[in-house]
Amino acid sequence: MYRALMVPLDGSEFGRHAIPWALAVAEPAGARVDLVHVLPPIYGMGVVDETLATAEVMEAQRETAEQSLSDLANRLQIGTGVPFSAAVDDGAIPDALVRHADEKGVDLIVMTTHGRTGFARALLGSVSDAVVRHGGRPVLLVRPHRHPPEEHEPAAVSEVLILLDGTAASEAIVDHAIEVCRLTGAACTLLHVVVPELLPTGTAPRALADQRATVAEEQTSETYLASRAEQLRTAHVPLTTAIVRHADLAEGVLEYCASHPVSLIALATRGKGGVERAVLGSVTDALLHKTQLPILVVAAQSDQGGKESA
Repeated sequence: MYRALMVPLDGSEFGRHAIPWALAVAEPAGARVDLVHVLPPIYGMGVVDETLATAEVMEAQRETAEQSLSDLANRLQIGTGVPFSAAVDDGAIPDALVRHADEKGVDLIVMTTHGRTGFARALLGSVSDAVVRHGGRPVLLVRPHRHPPEEHEPAAVSEVLILLDGTAASEAIVDHAIEVCRLTGAACTLLHVVVPELLPTGTAPRALADQRATVAEEQTSETYLASRAEQLRTAHVPLTTAIVRHADLAEGVLEYCASHPVSLIALATRGKGGVERAVLGSVTDALLHKTQLPILVVAAQSDQGGKESA
């Protein structure tokens, strides 16, 4: 499934935190990794005198970026045995990244969620949002941390958590997440979060009815998850199911992650005109703000029978 990966870099250490996660997939898959740096348009970047941005200056900037990226690709290929390539493009960053992915047949994009220049944005904002929305392929979003990345060591993956809500749209991520499990040797958990209705005070009969409805939903979820798990047994991936009852979707996911060795959260997103909302409401944005765990996400079309986005 994964023959080519792309890691967008912006020249900072932040972007390189995606490399170990790319290695975790590329190494066992025998895939290549494209390192891509996009030189954004000079105008609007705060240059004191934009007339100084001569062709010679811009060419020197490109040569510097190409040399730096090529050196990094060579070091990584020698140190890991994984084929690395380097490419420098220019223009609007999201457009250039999607264009490279399309032209080079990239199957998976691995990128940090913020950094310098084009990546200095809200966690799921600007660049990463556009890449997920228009890229037509899964994107693994990695949160950078304070320590330098272990660029020659693949990230360790022990458990992949897949969020499902019973709709076909939410299942768009399943094949990708299962493949990551297969390649990395990770276990997989299918998770559904049941959110009880919030009731006004003094409505005991209504509360009892809603409690019964919640129990019924949990039973329906158990049946659904068991069915999906059975269908996935042929992937030969250690697989379990879990149901969490919580008043908040994202907090329910975090509650599960706090008590289990989750390495990666996987989910599909959908929304009006892009990925403004996740399949389970705005859970993607909330998770990106509240957890350091990487998130594997793919844009999915809303199915008519699915739940409304929050």
